[in-house]
Amino acid sequence: MRDYVELALNGQFEEAKKVSRELQPVRDVHEKWPLEPRLRHKVIPIAQLKAWSDYLGLVGARVRAPLLDLTAKRRDELQRDLDRVGLAQRHAARATASIA
Repeated sequence: MRDYVELALNGQFEEAKKVSRELQPVRDVHEKWPLEPRLRHKVIPIAQLKAWSDYLGLVGARVRAPLLDLTAKRRDELQRDLDRVGLAQRHAARATASIA
């Protein structure tokens, strides 16, 4: 996101649109996992956010009662969705770039 905002602020609108379009699959996964439970069921998606964080190598852990963790099936589905959009690779590339 930062890349296309910087491009747009620098007047490079076509390049910004290209980067924005490339992020659409990630937006779709975000809509399915954190947003949909909140909007459709009025539930704060703690289990989804924790599983997403675990996937990225961040501290996610388990949810506290009375909340329920994602089932293994749903966790696998989330992982497949995140793999499909290459989120782990994007995250690793960003982390490596910020260290350098």
